[in-house]
Amino acid sequence: MKFLIFYSFLFLCLLSCFETQAQVESPFNLVGPKASIDQILSENVRYPSEGLQTQKKGQVLFSIKINEKGMFDSLLVLESTDEIFKTESLRALAYLESNWYPELLEDKPRSRSYLLFFKFDTFLNQPSPFEEREQAQKLIKKEKYDKALKLLNKLSEENPYIAQNFELRWEVYRNIGEIENAQKDYLRSKYLKKEFLASVEIFAIGRSRTGVPISF
Repeated sequence: MKFLIFYSFLFLCLLSCFETQAQVESPFNLVGPKASIDQILSENVRYPSEGLQTQKKGQVLFSIKINEKGMFDSLLVLESTDEIFKTESLRALAYLESNWYPELLEDKPRSRSYLLFFKFDTFLNQPSPFEEREQAQKLIKKEKYDKALKLLNKLSEENPYIAQNFELRWEVYRNIGEIENAQKDYLRSKYLKKEFLASVEIFAIGRSRTGVPISF
């Protein structure tokens, strides 16, 4: 028996989520002249069709050198779990480079190297990390710290390069009096913001009307 499948491709970067997979000609038309690196990449990266068909997951980590003028100097692949994800990440970075201007660095220093991370993940009848982060925020507001901590531990383990995961967990630890753990997460969050240009999560989410497991 076949079930009708609805796909929604959610592109998330730190605090932003974009619900589209279509190639965008210019992200500046959508997000204005003050577009961030996160927004530009999130609007222009796709989940490779081959990866969708096999529910393949992967990640790619880059080192990007910025010269003294604040422009791209060189690019190095530090880690890649699969060629299809590396190819797509490089395509998105080529688009970023062609639309680059020094102000994208905001207050980050020039003439140094930064890290940039892409994580490709599929979720079948499950909440995405973006939805789970929102849930953790709600739990913190309701002072349900045990449940929030459990959720944030999971998110931090799944993607150790998202600063917001550690910011939220720092808040939980601070409220429950675990000062040492709070300090570790605070420093981790600061490190990620300092060393990373962006950490981009690309989600392929499949859900059925009935909730019965389906294939992508």
